[in-house]
Amino acid sequence: MGYVNNEQIIDFKSKITSDPSTLGKIYKAKKSPNYIISVDHNLVEDKLKEGWIVNSILKTKTKLSKEKTHSKKFEDDIWCQFYELGFRTLNIDENLELPFSKNPNDKKQIDVIAVNNETAIIIECKSSAKLKKPHHTKMSLIFWD
Repeated sequence: MGYVNNEQIIDFKSKITSDPSTLGKIYKAKKSPNYIISVDHNLVEDKLKEGWIVNSILKTKTKLSKEKTHSKKFEDDIWCQFYELGFRTLNIDENLELPFSKNPNDKKQIDVIAVNNETAIIIECKSSAKLKKPHHTKMSLIFWD
């Protein structure tokens, strides 16, 4: 018995694309270490208070940038790696959740979906900006003559 209804399938499919033009634009945005937006000149002051930095001033808009968080950079790097490996069906939306039980509240966050002719890969990215020591594990060595 599946845990996904038709409405959820349609919603899920709307967040995945094979369109080369769309994927190329997403790849370019994800490859950058910064978010880049263009806003009307009258909105610049508010954006500067939110941590954005002016990149360039154009005729009608101002280009702003803001550094991506560590976790966002990691997710984007993984997405880009699959694009570079030749996967051409990928997610276009980071807001993907996959139900995994009868309880509708039991869902898993999906960060990257990559599909080709032979493989479908679903990834939830986990990362930490700070290096943590690994847990101590017991290891046994066995030697044979």
